[in-house]
Amino acid sequence: MRILTTDQVRRLLAVISPKTAFGYRDRAMLILALHTGLRVSALSGLPVAHVSHKGQPHQWLPVDRELGKGRKERQVPLNEFAQKAVLAILAFNAKRGFSVEPAAPLLVNRQHEHLNVRAIQRLVQQYREMAGLDIAATPTRSAIMPSRKLCRTHTVDTRPGAVSSMRFSA
Repeated sequence: MRILTTDQVRRLLAVISPKTAFGYRDRAMLILALHTGLRVSALSGLPVAHVSHKGQPHQWLPVDRELGKGRKERQVPLNEFAQKAVLAILAFNAKRGFSVEPAAPLLVNRQHEHLNVRAIQRLVQQYREMAGLDIAATPTRSAIMPSRKLCRTHTVDTRPGAVSSMRFSA
């Protein structure tokens, strides 16, 4: 599986218009995925309680047996960018009238239901095509999602105008 380069990440995020109905959420969702390395199934099933408490993002994301691969529980660090993405998604949900209660899904569709795996895969495919990226997705994991090992050693700076969008962390 190929992982997106810094330039490809910038191109992908640049095609997501915050002026569309769900563009703001979609951009934050992709940033969260890029910075955590979550599989699409784990991303889809996240409840608000896993990423925040009383509106403040956690520093660690618990991925429970139902969401994780191999039915294993694990903790995923939420770096600065992932935490900002969580805040953006929560703000989006609150502004749009979606629940931000702890048991509510973090990612929702227009019907206030959790955003399923296939819907996320279709969104990623649509944005990859708009960005002119020819990377294919797998059934369980989008090609935009880096490996968890990469997430432990690299941080992608997704701020607009960032000079270097990839830096090594200790």
